[in-house]
Amino acid sequence: MQAHRNRLVSGAVFVCSAVVLLAAWHMAAKELSPLILPGPGATWARLMRLITSGEVARQLWISLRRTVVGFALAYFTALLLGLSMHRQRFVRLLLQPWLMAVQMVPTVIWLIFAVLWFGIAREKTPIFVVFIVCLPVVLVQIREGLMAIPQELVDLAALEPMSFVSYAVNVAWPSLRPFLLSAATLGFSFAWRSVVIAEFIGSNSGLGYQLSRSYHNLATDEVFAWALVLIVLMWLWQSLFVERWRYGRERTTTYRAL
Repeated sequence: MQAHRNRLVSGAVFVCSAVVLLAAWHMAAKELSPLILPGPGATWARLMRLITSGEVARQLWISLRRTVVGFALAYFTALLLGLSMHRQRFVRLLLQPWLMAVQMVPTVIWLIFAVLWFGIAREKTPIFVVFIVCLPVVLVQIREGLMAIPQELVDLAALEPMSFVSYAVNVAWPSLRPFLLSAATLGFSFAWRSVVIAEFIGSNSGLGYQLSRSYHNLATDEVFAWALVLIVLMWLWQSLFVERWRYGRERTTTYRAL
């Protein structure tokens, strides 16, 4: 009952804040040129035209495919690297400086390298940018989860040699689960931003390219429409997947405690 009431309150607050935001947007748009700030009505009309023409679905599929491929490669690579660095001191000493260097390089530098190595308007360019940007983000979360493993389990695993898979399933997994959620949340957010940046500069398709094309054509209402598509996608990811996963995990933890 309390949870239902909290959801109702949250929904009401969200609706009220959205109404206030739309009103402020409408008032500001009346005072400015449409080239600077189009109104909500013009933005909505453009968005509907993009949706009905099928353009949103086509470009969304292109960007989503690149994001999922690049993020999946980064996620599983980070998982393997994290476990290897956790178990083998030599691997940790070998890779840690290079991973820190990768993390410090700005995204735009990796984008320039990707264009030089793979070419502009190539599928590998945005996928590589997503991979290289998300890899250290996910790896940090996974290493924090591995550091949270109780020392008793680590000592027990050291007494009796275990295979890599057995160690990952029986020792690492219980401590890693909550950190894998954080890795997915942060990593996927970085992935979306990275693919949009990569497509904005180094592609001829995808949501980022559509933003670039609209900007250079001075179609500000279309820029706002594509921006709304990106915002809604991130909101859906957070609400439909991340929050439900977290809610299910909390219910499971409460049930076990009882």
